[in-house]
Amino acid sequence: MDGDRVCELRVGSAPPCAVRPGLGDVLPQQATSEDPPVSKHSQTRGSSTPLLQLSTLGAGVLLTGAAWFYLVGAAIDFGALAVRGQSPPAWLFTLGAGVGAVVCCVLMLALIGRCMRMLGFISDYKPRRAAARRRR
Repeated sequence: MDGDRVCELRVGSAPPCAVRPGLGDVLPQQATSEDPPVSKHSQTRGSSTPLLQLSTLGAGVLLTGAAWFYLVGAAIDFGALAVRGQSPPAWLFTLGAGVGAVVCCVLMLALIGRCMRMLGFISDYKPRRAAARRRR
């Protein structure tokens, strides 16, 4: 219980910081002259809410899914034209639509992964690295 400190509430003062490793709880702390300055990167982002971030990621998933659907259809159509020989640059358009569809699919899967992480389906667990062994 060394790292699991609990805030003590005092009348007329703000509670001291209580950081619970693994839970992500950071409560307010009164600054003292002995405390080192806190960097900007260690503070939480309070500008956007999780619901706004989740809805933005959801809109991105829908847009990339629609783009993927359109590009797959375009690749099929251009491929059919190229096989029949009706349009000389159809192979280039087929290649471009195929590459674009792959990029959209990868982006969509990455956005889905971020949504799942925000919803808690995927954890941020990172195992410790094993110690290096000596060679004989």
